[in-house]
Amino acid sequence: IWGSGTGSEATITFTVDASGGDIPAQFISADKAGTGIAPELPVIVAGGLVDTAVVYADRDHRWATVAGSIVEGSSYVQVANDDKGVADYTLTVEADQETELYLLIDWRVGDDTNTEGPDLTLAMQWVDTMGFVDTGAAIGIDEGNDGTVNQQFQIYSLAIDANEPITLLEQNN
Repeated sequence: IWGSGTGSEATITFTVDASGGDIPAQFISADKAGTGIAPELPVIVAGGLVDTAVVYADRDHRWATVAGSIVEGSSYVQVANDDKGVADYTLTVEADQETELYLLIDWRVGDDTNTEGPDLTLAMQWVDTMGFVDTGAAIGIDEGNDGTVNQQFQIYSLAIDANEPITLLEQNN
């Protein structure tokens, strides 16, 4: 997760979900790097991507509209919202079996609007370069933990091989 906020700041997160079943947390690893990163380390939440689950390691934002989505019940990696502005941020993930990696990108990325999906021609071109595909699905978050959906996240997917680290890059907008 690169964080949510105002202006050109936006949010990205991802989940790891195996074909035919979720990968237990002990088979997923994550590590981050960058200049000035927040002290919170990535937290792997086993099977926990459900409505009202906490989105960030350092905020009380909650997942919303997850029920019935392609990522419902997936294990996911919680990272610090404060890392959203780190220009050289990287997050490396690895699973011990072939799996589908889901990357959730805030609709504000690229054009700073929340009325349609992110514009990846203006930011985060690495998503396309790496081969992520837009699934056409989205889920929301409740930034105030008050039952209101404040932001939407488009879901992208990429099939990854077992034991092959994948390094995700910065938000870059």
